[in-house]
Amino acid sequence: MLQGAAGAANASSALAQLQHLLLTQHGAHSLLLHTQVQQAVAQAAAQQLQQLQARAHHVAAAPHPPT
Repeated sequence: MLQGAAGAANASSALAQLQHLLLTQHGAHSLLLHTQVQQAVAQAAAQQLQQLQARAHHVAAAPHPPT
């Protein structure tokens, strides 16, 4: 009976370790996805800023009619 209890305790411990590993991997994967999304948003914002700057430069360089 003692061996059965020890085996159950070992199985329970192994299950707890597996759950912890899965949660840790899930957390790391979530963090990676979050980082990738942030990078994509930052890249899109940088492209928009460059387009706005180019447009502003073009408008500033264009001749203005006298008012």
